[in-house]
Order: sequence, then C-alpha cells, then structure tokens
Amino acid sequence: MKVFLYERVSSEEQVKHGYSLDAQHEALTAFCDRHNHVILGVYKDEGISARKPYTKRPAMVQLLADLDCVKPDIILFTKLDRWFRNIKEYYKVQDILDKNKVYWKAINEEYDTSTASGRLYVNIKLSIAQDEADRTSERIKDVQAHQVAQGKVLGGKPTLGYRFENKKLVKDEEQVQIVKDAVKHFMMHQSINATTRYINELYGLKYDHRALLTLFKNPVLKGEYRGNPNFCEPILTTEEWD
Repeated sequence: MKVFLYERVSSEEQVKHGYSLDAQHEALTAFCDRHNHVILGVYKDEGISARKPYTKRPAMVQLLADLDCVKPDIILFTKLDRWFRNIKEYYKVQDILDKNKVYWKAINEEYDTSTASGRLYVNIKLSIAQDEADRTSERIKDVQAHQVAQGKVLGGKPTLGYRFENKKLVKDEEQVQIVKDAVKHFMMHQSINATTRYINELYGLKYDHRALLTLFKNPVLKGEYRGNPNFCEPILTTEEWD
C-alpha cells in the first residue's frame, strides 16, 4: 500500500505527554515496515493544536494539496487526536478524502468508518477529544488571567521602554527616553513615517513604521495589559496614550 504519514504535536502536549514528532515518526515507519507499505510523503505539524482549522495547519494543507498528484491509498497517523480534535473540521477534511477515495488509519486505535456504528464511535471519540482540548484551553486561560492579575508577563519580548525582571515588566530608562521622544515627535508632526526616520537616525534603530504604529497602539505604555490597568508602571499617562 502507498501511504502518507501525518504527525502532529502541540508544544504543551510534547512537554506534558511526550507526544514528540520523533516518537510518532518512529512508530509510523515501524508500522509501514511490518506491513510492507510504501511511504510517499511525511507531513509534520509541530506546535499546532488539533483544534485549529485545518487551513491553519501547514502540513495538513500540503497533504491535501498533494492528493491531486500523488494519490496514496491511505493516510496513517498514530491516534485520532493527532489527526483532529474538532468534529466540524474533521468532516471538512473527510469530504476531501472521500472525493479522492483515500482512507485513513490510526495505527494505535481501531476504527471502522464503513459502518454506521463505526462512524458513531469516531464521533464519540472526537467529541471526547474536543471536550478535553476545550477544558485544557479553559485551564490555560484561567492560569494566564491569574498571572496577568499579578502583573506577570506571559512570554514574548518586552515592549520598547521595558525590560523583564522577576517575570514582570519594569521600565528601562534608556528606552523610555526613546519612546517619549517618538511620542513627542509624532504629536508635533502627525506622521508615523517621519517619526520612524527620526528615532532611527537619532538612536541608531532599525524600526519600521508598522512596528512604531504597533508600539503606539500598545496599552502597556499606559501600564495596562489584558484588562489589568495596573499591570506595570506606565510610561505615558492615559490621556497621553489616548
């Protein structure tokens, strides 16, 4: 049989459950060796949730596009929740597979989609997986909300004018001056492009106008983040930021 291999992991799952792409690939290739399957393509979505629309999963999109020219007999993945955790998105892709007469198999689970009871079982498993994903998302949101309430950053790079200290944003006085000069120049000239050139020349930066516009729109400059008005010490007053 000619096969495609699909492997997916979200960063959280990789840490928590050990669902690494390497482990999935090893299991899938061993399965193919045992059954004399010919691997036509390997598709890996790393750090991507199965709850996302399939159009937001690059490897999934490429796999579906390749069906037009490569024609596998079957798509293999380790478990159904590697393929989808969203019933609606599952059936969108299933329609495409049906039109191309391509089947799928989860090598560590048994499904039979040729019968009504088999399809019902798939629906139940997908519903459970979707519910688990939804609950996990809610827990993450609760944890993040608690961190924000305590003034703790969630990650990423600090906003210009700040630096990280003990998981919090504190003002970086050298950068604060850059922000204030940029705001002052913009208020006088009302031009993002001119202000971008001004701070780049004055401070040797490589900002572009989009980055500066994003900075000016960031409520962190007035000390606010995700609804917490006292998230950090402000660089601008609320009136100045408005």
